[in-house]
Amino acid sequence: MTTVMQNLAPDWVRARAMAVFMLVYMGTWTAGSAFWGYIAGRHGTHFSLITASIGTAVLSNIGIDFALARYACRSGRLGPLGQADARWDIDPSQGPEL
Repeated sequence: MTTVMQNLAPDWVRARAMAVFMLVYMGTWTAGSAFWGYIAGRHGTHFSLITASIGTAVLSNIGIDFALARYACRSGRLGPLGQADARWDIDPSQGPEL
């Protein structure tokens, strides 16, 4: 995932984008570990694993639906989120700062 992030970020902002990516990525691991540790200590390991697996399945389906809606917007069909309207062409490879 880190390689994909480096390839997608423009040259002028790659270091900043990677710093934010790593901060969020490592922070969510820490917060998630603390949260699921608390749940497992309070309700048991079996309950926490079942709840995490159900949550993963539900959120994966929501993520797929969101990605399909974004694809529909890009392909010219108006999706549920609407279509972005820029007043000028935006070149993602150039820009001052993040």
